[in-house]
Amino acid sequence: MDMEQISYEAYYNMQKYSQIVLDIISDIEDDYQEYSVEDVGSKQYEIMNLLEVINPERADDIRILKSLERFLEDIK
Repeated sequence: MDMEQISYEAYYNMQKYSQIVLDIISDIEDDYQEYSVEDVGSKQYEIMNLLEVINPERADDIRILKSLERFLEDIK
């Protein structure tokens, strides 16, 4: 998924996602075009940490976080 698809999915179906996931999407959406390699790494680290502690029952959050992770990897 590209950022436009991720944003559309998140905001069209907001009720499916936790606020922290929506905040991360919003942060990335606003600034990713100006990200340095360090910025990308920082966001990937933030997502990785969240994926480690998130409730496994939050399948929608996990799916979209993994999409964000792949998106960030592609813009490196």
